[in-house]
Amino acid sequence: MNTSPAKFTLNQTGEYYFTCTYRTHCSNGQKLTIEVLALPLHQEKRLPETLLLHQKDFPLVHRLPMKHHPLLELLRLHQRAHHRLILLLSLLFS
Repeated sequence: MNTSPAKFTLNQTGEYYFTCTYRTHCSNGQKLTIEVLALPLHQEKRLPETLLLHQKDFPLVHRLPMKHHPLLELLRLHQRAHHRLILLLSLLFS
């Protein structure tokens, strides 16, 4: 894919890896791993209270309150989409 924003539908469990092939972006840490997990059939779907963000290439870990996180609306849409996860990735290149 050569355009931004990129839209991927992750509708199967498993690990997904995203890298950037533009110049040195990947070697500078612009990488993303997403693991899609199956929910037990009777588990109540609830959002976590915090979202943990960790970039493996840097020793920096952020814990953001969910009520202030920009992806909150995407997560709410996921709950209403009957087990479908649509992830919209918009990579901003410097």
